[in-house]
Amino acid sequence: MEVAGGWKSQMLLLLFLCLAALQEPLEEKEECIVEGQNITFGCGYNFGKYFRAIKAWQRLGASGPFETLAQTMNNNGEPSFIQVGRYLLEDDPPNSMLKVTILELQREDAGLYQCVIYRPPQVVDILYRPIRLKTCNEFPVYALILVCGLLLFKIVVFSLLLLLLRKARVTGDVAPLTPSFHPEDNGKQ
Repeated sequence: MEVAGGWKSQMLLLLFLCLAALQEPLEEKEECIVEGQNITFGCGYNFGKYFRAIKAWQRLGASGPFETLAQTMNNNGEPSFIQVGRYLLEDDPPNSMLKVTILELQREDAGLYQCVIYRPPQVVDILYRPIRLKTCNEFPVYALILVCGLLLFKIVVFSLLLLLLRKARVTGDVAPLTPSFHPEDNGKQ
C-alpha cells in the first residue's frame, strides 16, 4: 500500500509541476519616471527559504540577459544596507523584505528590472514581478484631476447663476444691468 500511496503523491507532484510550468510569466508592474526624484520598491520574500540568501537588483541589458546592478553582501540573516552608485538595497530579513531605491531618476533609467535571489551561475529566483520603468509624457494624473475639478466647479457656478437669472426673469425681479438716471429723481434720495 505504501508503494501505491507514494506513486499517487509523485503523480500529484508531477501534475502540480506541469501546471506551474503552464502558468503565464509574471506580469510586469509599470512605473513612470519622474526625473530627479527617488523611487522605492519593496520585494517581499519567503523568510524560511531566503532569509540567509544574497539578494540582487537586476536590469534587462541591451544584449538580452539581465545584468546585476547591486547585490547584498552578507548572508547571515541580519539586516543589511548597501549602496552601489544610485542604487540602494536594504535587506530586512525580520520583515522578509528587500527594499530597492533608485536615487535621482533619469530618463536613461527606463527599462525592465527585477529583484532576485542571487546564486550564480544557477538560475535566479525572482522575488517580485518584473518592474518596468518608463518615461511618461502624458499629463500627470493629479494635474488632470485638478483641471477636471476646476472645470466642474465652473460648470456648477455658471449653472447656478443661469438658474438664478432665469428665476428672476420669470418672477419679474430682474434688476436693470445698467443704472438708469432720471432727472426727476435728482436730489430725492
